[in-house]
Amino acid sequence: MLPDSSTPVFLPDADPTPILGEHVPTSLGPGPEVASILYSRGWGEDETGEAIIYVSQLPDETFAWYGMVYAKDGFEVLAEEEEPEVELDRADIETFKQGLLDTLSDPDRTTKSLLPLMNDPFIWAGWQSEGVELPLVDALPNLEEMLPLPEALSYDAEAAFTELLDGQEPQAIFPAGVDFLHMTVWGADSAGEAILVIRQNAAGLYTWAGVLNAPVGFQQ
Repeated sequence: MLPDSSTPVFLPDADPTPILGEHVPTSLGPGPEVASILYSRGWGEDETGEAIIYVSQLPDETFAWYGMVYAKDGFEVLAEEEEPEVELDRADIETFKQGLLDTLSDPDRTTKSLLPLMNDPFIWAGWQSEGVELPLVDALPNLEEMLPLPEALSYDAEAAFTELLDGQEPQAIFPAGVDFLHMTVWGADSAGEAILVIRQNAAGLYTWAGVLNAPVGFQQ
C-alpha cells in the first residue's frame, strides 16, 4: 500500500468532502481527536490509490500520524454513488442501533455504506479467542467476507448475553462497550452468530466499535 517516496501527491488545500461523495472525512475515520487532515494521491503499486491521513495533537503538543482511510482504486466510487444521504442521530443510542440494523439489512448495502457508522480502530474477535484492534482499512475486507445476505440478517432484541457467553457479561470482554446487539444469523453462510459492540466516543456520538464472531454459534 505504501507508495514509492517519489509518487504520492499531497493536496493540502483540497477539500476531500466532494471527493468522498459529500461524506465528511471524519465520518470515515478517526473522530474528535483529529487536528488536521491530508488528502493524497498516487498510493499503491500501480499509483491509482488515494488516502486521507489523519493527524492528531498529543498531550505534549507535538503532532503524530493518527490513522488513515485508504482507497485502493481511489475515492471516486464514493462520489459516483447517488444514494440519498441518511441523516442518523448518532447521539441517541436507540436511533443509532436501529440505523445500524437498517443499514446491515439494506438490500443495496455495501461496506462503504457502513463506514460512517464504524469506529476506527475496529475490534475484531472470535468467540473463545483473543480479539485485536484493526485499522478500519484492514477490518473492512474481513467484514466483507463475514456479512450475511441482507435478507438473511436476524437479531434478538431480548438477548440474554450472560447465557450466550457462558456466564460472562459482554462488558467483561469489551470494557469500552456501552451496548450490544446479538445477531442470530451471521456469516456468509448464515450459520453463525455475532455480538456487535457499540461504544460512545469523546464527542458523545455512538459508533459500531467491533464484532464478536461465533462462526457456528455461541452454544456450540
